[in-house]
Amino acid sequence: MSMSSLTDFIDSPGLAGAFGALLDEYARAAAELCRVVEAVPSARFVEEVDRGGEFPTVQAICTHVVRAAYGHADHIRKALGIAAGERPRGQDLVPEGPERLRSLLGAALRYTEATVAGLRADSAFAAEEVSSILFPVNWGPVYDPQGMLEHGIVHVLRHRRQIERLLGGGE
Repeated sequence: MSMSSLTDFIDSPGLAGAFGALLDEYARAAAELCRVVEAVPSARFVEEVDRGGEFPTVQAICTHVVRAAYGHADHIRKALGIAAGERPRGQDLVPEGPERLRSLLGAALRYTEATVAGLRADSAFAAEEVSSILFPVNWGPVYDPQGMLEHGIVHVLRHRRQIERLLGGGE
C-alpha cells in the first residue's frame, strides 16, 4: 500500500517508533475497510444484511466503526489529561453512502493521530512511561495508549471481515 493511500487517513505516515507504526497500520486497516465498502452498491449499503444482528446494515457497521475510532481516541485523551477535541457527533458520523466512509474514517484517524502526537518516539515520553498510563474501558479491559490503538486496528479489521462475510465475499 502506498504512502499516498495512507494519507487519506493520517497526515504523517511513516513516522518512527511504536506509535508511528501503529498509526500506519490503523490507516492501512481503514483503507482495506473502505476498499471493501466502496465496492458495495448504494442500495445494498442501507439494505438489511444481518437480520437480528447488532448492526443490521453495512451503513450501521460503518457508523459503529467511525464512532468507535473517536471513542478510542477519547479514552486515550482522558487518560492523558487532554481535553476532548472538536469532532462530529450524532448523525454527522453516519456515512450516507459507501463513498462517504473514507472521509469520515479519515477524520476520526486524524483525531487519533493528534491524540497520540505527544507519545511518538520523538517526544518526551519514554516507552515505560506510556505503558504505565492505564485506563479502564466500559467493555471491561484495562488498556494503555498503545494497547488501545492495537484494539482500534483489530476493531476495523474485524468489521471489514464481517462485511465481507455478510455480502458473501469471504468465508
